[in-house]
Amino acid sequence: MANPAPRFADMAANVKAQVTHAFRNWPFVPPANPGVGRPQPITPSNNWRPIPSENTVMATGAEGVVHLWCDVDTATQRILDRVVVKHVVSGQTRYQDPDNWVNNQVGGEPLECRQANLVWAAIPNPAVQQHIQSCLGWGDVVAPDVVPQTYQYKLYHEYCSQSSMNRVMKNQPRKKRPCAKRKSRKQLPEPFLWYMFESLAKACVAMDTTYNPRGLVHQDMHPGNIFFSDPDPNRFATYPVLKVADFGSSREITPQVRNRGPIVQSDPVCLTYAAPEDSWNTPIPMHGPFPWEAPTMIITRKTNIYQVGLIMASAMRLMQPLPENNWRQPPRGYRVPPANQLHHDPGPAVGVSELSRDQLNPGPKKYSYALTDLVWMCLRHNSGHRPRAHQLLQRIQLHANFQGMDQITAPIGPLTAAQKDLCIDMNPDEYAIGKIF
Repeated sequence: MANPAPRFADMAANVKAQVTHAFRNWPFVPPANPGVGRPQPITPSNNWRPIPSENTVMATGAEGVVHLWCDVDTATQRILDRVVVKHVVSGQTRYQDPDNWVNNQVGGEPLECRQANLVWAAIPNPAVQQHIQSCLGWGDVVAPDVVPQTYQYKLYHEYCSQSSMNRVMKNQPRKKRPCAKRKSRKQLPEPFLWYMFESLAKACVAMDTTYNPRGLVHQDMHPGNIFFSDPDPNRFATYPVLKVADFGSSREITPQVRNRGPIVQSDPVCLTYAAPEDSWNTPIPMHGPFPWEAPTMIITRKTNIYQVGLIMASAMRLMQPLPENNWRQPPRGYRVPPANQLHHDPGPAVGVSELSRDQLNPGPKKYSYALTDLVWMCLRHNSGHRPRAHQLLQRIQLHANFQGMDQITAPIGPLTAAQKDLCIDMNPDEYAIGKIF
């Protein structure tokens, strides 16, 4: 019997290159099915062009390829519209699993599209809805009885001009401090961290409300799945709007999900950003129990909170991932002693289950205790000690109050958007509407 068709990450390098090349040269087709509850039509035009990304695409991941297309006016060559398309190559096993499709209908609506839009719809306030990346529709789904089967489909998403959190961190300028051997990146300003924190908490409140009262667990929040779009002119317009993206591993917290049954054991998760209750040891054995790092824990709505804590810790330290949590596949020159590594099943002289406040806030310029303490609370090993999403949001807003488009009151005092030291480095939008393509 032949092995199942693999997902994108497990393909041979030459096959990956072929998939990427074919996608980059794909003649754009609007989604056959608009996203439920997201009536944002994509321009019905024959002038959609992929951005010229030389020999590659915008991004690749475990299950596919992502690229940007622009609708271009043929007379003026100016951009009229933009859309990001995700070409999902999930592999035969995940494709044929009914749990990854709406209403268990294989070949129907991909669950990832519906989940994102359910979270979006759970938010009554349009100003808060913008913190969930739109899924505008899906298409190119091959029916499961068609031969040859490709086990792939396409998702359409709104364009985010400032790319991912990874890029925002890398954009911070480098400077050399006195007595330092090399340059280090300038720390992100504290008001921006509060702004990020509040946005992530609002997204978690929405996920808690989805499938009420059970809630939804994202499972795969990390800097690569946090995007930023143009600033909101009505709310502290210095900063880009944060959007939580990629709901491909998200699940309604049913009893089977809560107890970590087979439904979640095949979901792609970035282990360096996984909560203790959603992390496992590798490699996964062919037989025997699933190798959960913390065998007695369960998945809850507070699983999202832990991932928010790790994202905030990465932003505070400008490290992705945190060195203490990068021991599974350590990079060259990895020097974190075993006793200091973050493990969810620590043993004698091997690992700690929680990072200290000092590790979260090493400096050189210290952030406020209020910010550090709240992030630390999100990262408690015992999920019962973490705040609920609405409690976290209340505590954030108690300390940081964003007033209109240019005012903030934070633990470091009242500030205005005009202060240059509050700015973060942003890239000009290369594909802004109205620009020449």
